Amino acid sequence: MAHPSDIRAAAAQACVDRFAGRALKWGTVDCGKIALHNLRQLGISTAAWKGLDYTSEIGAAKALRQRGFGGLIDAMDALDGAFRIPPAMASTADIIGMATDGELWDCGLVVRVSPQNVLGLVDGIVTPFQPDLRHAVAAWRCNPCRT
Repeated sequence: MAHPSDIRAAAAQACVDRFAGRALKWGTVDCGKIALHNLRQLGISTAAWKGLDYTSEIGAAKALRQRGFGGLIDAMDALDGAFRIPPAMASTADIIGMATDGELWDCGLVVRVSPQNVLGLVDGIVTPFQPDLRHAVAAWRCNPCRT
């Protein structure tokens, strides 16, 4: 049986391997898809988000709202297996919601990949970076459900 910290590290690395360096492409490479990939790697059900289909930013927002979510924070809160924590407590494979500049989103999602870095979109490219947690609006602990 694998230790939970090993599973968390493997999930975070799987996100880096799959997404780092890729350009934003709504519905394929975006903050929601990165977060969902991380959750699946941990064995966490993503059924609440199943079937979300979109190819644009406006389409993504519409798809969430059609499911009854006010935004990404509501959508994350609806997932079984992810529960709210203070952003400063986020560890490897946890998800942090960072404030965004636009009015369309309540946050952008990033995955903690190391004690210092998260994986998320920077200028349209998925990149590991050191976040300023003063801009974090929410975070979720994502405990592994697989062994």
